[in-house]
Amino acid sequence: MEAPLISVIMPCYNHEKYVEQSLRSVIAQSFKSLELIAIDDGSQDGTPEIIRRLGEEYGFTFLLHKENRGVCHTLNTALERAKGRYIKFLASDDFLHDRSLSDFIAYMEGAPEIEACFGDLVEVDKNGATIGFLKSGIQQPFRQRFPVDDVTEISVDMALQISPILGPSYLFRKSLLKSFGRFDETQIVEDWDLFLHLVSHARPLAYLPAIAGYYRRFTPQDKPIRRDNRKWFFSDLKTVEKYKVYAAKASFESAIKNIVKLHAAIAVTCGESPLFLLRTAKRYLFLWTLCADSAFLVAILKLYRKKLGERIRNRTHR
Repeated sequence: MEAPLISVIMPCYNHEKYVEQSLRSVIAQSFKSLELIAIDDGSQDGTPEIIRRLGEEYGFTFLLHKENRGVCHTLNTALERAKGRYIKFLASDDFLHDRSLSDFIAYMEGAPEIEACFGDLVEVDKNGATIGFLKSGIQQPFRQRFPVDDVTEISVDMALQISPILGPSYLFRKSLLKSFGRFDETQIVEDWDLFLHLVSHARPLAYLPAIAGYYRRFTPQDKPIRRDNRKWFFSDLKTVEKYKVYAAKASFESAIKNIVKLHAAIAVTCGESPLFLLRTAKRYLFLWTLCADSAFLVAILKLYRKKLGERIRNRTHR
């Protein structure tokens, strides 16, 4: 039997409302030389049953983990089984356009020097209604800071500040992922690390003006604030530190400050003190470097004052 040209890998976790649409969007592709590998990572809802039912009906590969091991472990497991020359990652709450594979495979087959191809994304809300369009899969916070036209213009210094690309936008050659190696299973997510590898090692990238997929955007009201903020914080620091040698000193320092401010805001929302972030950041920057940035310092103090005020109000009402 001839090996499939592309392997679509879908890590799944607690997406019973969306996983069937995601799976069926792959099954319905006009391009048929593909394999689908779906792995449930210890979901606590009905996701495993949906995967099993559709897997048995359509004959795609599915694995069901009893415990949650994280997306990086799940992707490593799937890549060990993947037979395609190309790899497409698809989250279990996102979905594909019916030509998301055929257009990009045709382009990559005609451009053997290109190792990863990026396309456009349509943003949808939790109900599937269109709410935006992302050229080259670049998310809005990044584009607001760096007005690049497409992914090929993004440098290491830019990408170090904020993860620029959203997952469903790209297609990889498997050979690229082999050279990258296994995903670091101590990390929370894989996409920022992988993209920084691409730009820091000057891998040949291309942009194709075609729909690569649909990205589901949730509001803070749709999803609870994550309670493992410290784990995310250390994961982000580890990613930035890994690519420090490829970036300018000012870019690295700016990236550390961005991470501290982001997770400080989350910490306050979760009822935690943001000061542990400053203590940790001292390992990467001198404290005076952090405090010399008045805007940064004011932002942290405002967050801390907010938390302190909430504590005082809570004690007063007791």
